[in-house]
Order: sequence, then structure tokens, then C-alpha cells
Amino acid sequence: ISLDDLEPKIGRFYAFAQKMAGINDEVPSKNSQLCEILHSVVGKIRSRVRSRCVLARITHSLHALKVFDVLKNRNDFPDNVCAKLTGFRMITAEQFFGYGAVTEEYRMLIEFERGTNTNKQFYFSAMIERDPGAKLHALIFVWVDIKYPKVKPIYILSFTLDNTDVSSSFNSSLIHLERVLNADFTTYVTCDDPNAILEAQMAFLVSRFDILLESGSAANGCGQFTREHLFSRPYRGRDHQLPLYYQKNMNTFTFR
Repeated sequence: ISLDDLEPKIGRFYAFAQKMAGINDEVPSKNSQLCEILHSVVGKIRSRVRSRCVLARITHSLHALKVFDVLKNRNDFPDNVCAKLTGFRMITAEQFFGYGAVTEEYRMLIEFERGTNTNKQFYFSAMIERDPGAKLHALIFVWVDIKYPKVKPIYILSFTLDNTDVSSSFNSSLIHLERVLNADFTTYVTCDDPNAILEAQMAFLVSRFDILLESGSAANGCGQFTREHLFSRPYRGRDHQLPLYYQKNMNTFTFR
């Protein structure tokens, strides 16, 4: 069956299914076979439904403050994690962009990704804490239309210590942690299922908050956060890159 046989009689009745699958931007050639197009549409729909189901499971677990107990692969994470996820909730776009941490650069990046459609995105706020007095706040933007999980969630991080601003060395390390999450994540963590990227990112963020605090304390010689993890040195370079790459066989953190 070809499109030329059916189009004059009933039109391209699969256009609605194509639109649902997000692949209606390309007009099929007139010699396309209908069975081939329908197979492609069904495959796209199945893929999107699968990714949404996994995303729903992940957000439900994070809302219940479950991180490491639901991971299928813990090779990239240590067994002892001192920091804890203490809050995870969905917020509105207005609440998201109302935070001071959302700079103009981030606003432009997110606006570019989402366009004018604000109803097909998820916005989350997460809080990670470690005693005494360290709090890491993460704003998370997830594109849940056709781009997820190909376009990874975007993280915006802010950090307070005893409810006050932190030193420049901590800020440099925080920028490095944020850059790894947003740009270099797959070089640090193996994610077998791309649909579970949000789950792996949150586990990475919680576990590496320990390294940020312990490295900062070691570099400053303050001893505020006891060293519970092994790493060769606190940081590398002027931009204070953290030893965020975990080697399971040695139970130590190194540089990538």
C-alpha cells in the first residue's frame, strides 16, 4: 500500500499520530509505504511513554526522599554518604524564575530550550543538607516534551553554610560541580538507561556534596567537615576542580 493509493480518498490519516509522536515536522515522500510510517510512529509513541513512566517513578521516589535505595547501579557512588536529600518538590515556572539563582544567562538558555511553551516542562526544587549547617539548593529544569531524555535536565545550584554566603573557593568548586552536572555528566557516571538520567544526577549531586564540603574544609584547614572519603588532594587548578570521579575498586575519588 502506498500513500498515492490512499491519500486522494481519505487523506493522511496518520498525521494526528505523527503529531502525538512529535515527528510531524518532516513531510513523508509520496512513495513512502504506509506500513513503514505507522511502524515509525508507534515506535516513537512507545519510546515517549516509556520515558514518561520512568520519569514519573523517579520523581515519586525523590519526593519520598529516596535516592540510593532505588538505584540499579551503584558503581559510581560510595557506600557511605553523609549528605541527605531533605526536600524535593515540583514548582511552577513563575516560582522557578523568581529565584535569584536564575541569572539572565540561565534564563536565556532555558527560554531557548523551551521556546514559548511553558506547559510541557517540569520545574523542581531540591534541598540537600549535611551537618553542621551546610545546605545545597538545586533548581532543576526538565524538558518533558520530545527532547527528554536527549536533552538532559539543567541544574542551577546555590550553597549556604550556617545561613551565610560561602568563600570564593567554595563558590569555584560549586561552579565546577554544576558544570559537570550540566555538561560532562556522562564522563563521570555510567547511565545504562538514558530515561533514568534524573535519578543518576540526583544521586551524583547528593554524594558529591560530601566531596565539596570535605575538600573545602581540607583546603582551608578548618576541619569543619570531617573527612569521611578518600581523595588524593582537595582540588586541582585555579578554578578549584573537585575530585568527583569515583573509583569503586579503590573506594576513592580522583580527577577526570
